[in-house]
Amino acid sequence: MFDTTKILFITLSVILLSQSLNAKSSTKPSFDCAKAKSNVEKMICNDKSGELQKLDSLYSKLYFSILKSIPKDTKEGKETRKQMQKFAKNFKDYRDNMRCFLLAKNDDKKEVEELFNIGRENGIIYENLDSVHFGFKPHHYKPCIARVYKMGILLLSTNTIIDTSSLIDKDTIYACDDNMILDIFSIKGLAKFKFYNKLLPQGYEETLTKASQALQELSSNGRYTQVCVSEDEGFICTNGGCEYDLDEMQTRVIQPLDKFIQNIDLRKLNAN
Repeated sequence: MFDTTKILFITLSVILLSQSLNAKSSTKPSFDCAKAKSNVEKMICNDKSGELQKLDSLYSKLYFSILKSIPKDTKEGKETRKQMQKFAKNFKDYRDNMRCFLLAKNDDKKEVEELFNIGRENGIIYENLDSVHFGFKPHHYKPCIARVYKMGILLLSTNTIIDTSSLIDKDTIYACDDNMILDIFSIKGLAKFKFYNKLLPQGYEETLTKASQALQELSSNGRYTQVCVSEDEGFICTNGGCEYDLDEMQTRVIQPLDKFIQNIDLRKLNAN
């Protein structure tokens, strides 16, 4: 005879598991996919893994939770809200232009040499083959969009602890002063409101600060050539010279940041 109790238990378990999996896979981005216009928004909506939707949703919840917590009726609050809006504008620009550096390794030596020579023909004197500026390819698009969202989450969170522009090493020579990551994403005054403990997981303050400093250092290294070039086409590693920086980006920025993101409590963000 069949044990009806066991059958009922198994059936209910399967239903609950199915509902749980559906709930996890049905994460929606912060915008209406039916109204998506930019190529990046369409890529986010069409990402079958759901990773980009989750990152967009998390970034948006974090941003608006912080924004709603800033007082509207004080001089400091009004100025900080303006800084938040500047942050959001710069983030969207980075995302929509897919500005990425040290994203991947290019093993096509012929392409490396061709781009190096094209640059010389156009008056761009690169230091060496390893500093060639690349436009990355379609299979790099998704990793780049994910990287930009993670960077946004990192710098938004770090600004609740300390103004990121204060983390810039003034003794470092930057090739592209107008593209300093920590300056562009600085939210002056936000740390004064002490929102970190209210919204974010405890014990990661030092981790975030170090990761932001590493991001600044590595972004400067990744952009370095004898000329200052735009990031809009992206940077990938050439034939071996920047593999060290790729490893550094992974161990000093991405890995600790991924652990931090996994520990963000959405209930805290949703409550604000």
